[in-house]
Amino acid sequence: MEQSKPDVQHRLDRIEEELQRVRLLYLRTLKYKDDDPETFLMHARRAAEAICRQLFIEHVNPTPGNIMLEGLIEKLSGAGVLPRSIVIPLRTIQGYGNFAVHDASEQGVFTPGYIQPCLQALSVVADWYFAEHLPKNGPTESVPATADAATSISVAEFARRSGLTYAAVIRAAREVLSCELRTPSALLTMAQVAALEDAERSRRADASTSGQVAVRSFELASSNVLELVLIPAGTFTMGSPVAEDGHNDDEVLHTVTITRSFYMGRYPVTQAQFRAVLGFNPSYFQDERHPVEMISWYDAVSFCEALTERFGKRFRLPTEAQWEYACRAGSSTAFHGGDSLTTEHANFDGRLGPGSAQEGVSRRTTTPVDEFPANSWGLHDLHGNVWEWCQDWYGPYSSGATTDPEGPAEGHIRILRGGSWFHSAADARSAQRDALDPGRRHAIYGCRVLFQD
Repeated sequence: MEQSKPDVQHRLDRIEEELQRVRLLYLRTLKYKDDDPETFLMHARRAAEAICRQLFIEHVNPTPGNIMLEGLIEKLSGAGVLPRSIVIPLRTIQGYGNFAVHDASEQGVFTPGYIQPCLQALSVVADWYFAEHLPKNGPTESVPATADAATSISVAEFARRSGLTYAAVIRAAREVLSCELRTPSALLTMAQVAALEDAERSRRADASTSGQVAVRSFELASSNVLELVLIPAGTFTMGSPVAEDGHNDDEVLHTVTITRSFYMGRYPVTQAQFRAVLGFNPSYFQDERHPVEMISWYDAVSFCEALTERFGKRFRLPTEAQWEYACRAGSSTAFHGGDSLTTEHANFDGRLGPGSAQEGVSRRTTTPVDEFPANSWGLHDLHGNVWEWCQDWYGPYSSGATTDPEGPAEGHIRILRGGSWFHSAADARSAQRDALDPGRRHAIYGCRVLFQD
């Protein structure tokens, strides 16, 4: 039954009281982050739900009923109440419980490190909510700035911002600034930072004009550039022969023609790039030079949509055919470099086999996206590290030759390609297919973007 206007006004008059209640719930939640991470996850969902419920009352309907967090996010997003930069962390908080359930049988999984992405997501949501609802003329808290923070940054911070390794920054300082910096904690003045940024831009420009591949670059933030490599149109054989080690029945060999060239990400999307575009890093293995993970297919699409809005070009995920075509780069072997793969050339679990790999290391984590050699078209990390979401629904291949296939018109699970740090070499083959619910998140799922002129 619809509430009367006086009753609705009474609810709205209590905004300050509700704000204080949510703040106290948030602060109480933070107390569990070190000593009781499992309880923190439960309270984080409650805090996020309290925030969404209050927003629903204010902007959508004063009687939210029993709508749970997932439904609140969907309705608030549809009503334009939540910006995309807040929808992503809210979905992470909502989905983190599912991730925890899958790993709950592992002893000691609920650690402060495990919950860090959820903690970060909750902080983003809470900071936004409180900033939006604080009294406009009320008292504000000031954070004193230090002179060092205003005039210098560390090598480690510059490396994080620019997507370079510590060693690369130290080497650049030696070559460009003629100074010797020995540790990641060494400080750079802002003038030195500007000089290094200019040098890095020039290096990337030279690489794109003088190399064998054409590159398009999009600056997301200072020294944070998204590079895409031109992939020529052509024809290839998709799938794998029955005799290939690791072959699956759904990898039926067939001829595919790609009629238009396209630009594809040189690397999987990094954590630094994801944060620069959407304002948040959901990854379990926190390192901004590593690929972003813990993202669903929907999150990957949101990233592409945000790039489209910013740069006026239609960014999207590659089709499954485009992904395999770009990965193979003219090869017809199990991997773009041949029929075998070692952990010196890709990040997969070298203990797993048998398969097309010699026994190697098991890193149990992601690695920097530029750590291993590129294929002959200049693309890195196509084998292992993280599975990459593709545009297509999963379905059987055509029995005959096809042109620019885009997969089934509808379905229940979306394609993933490339394998991960958690899987074997056979799972990282060029032809290997995987598919999951598009809402699924895990520390093995990332993405790579594409656009066409």
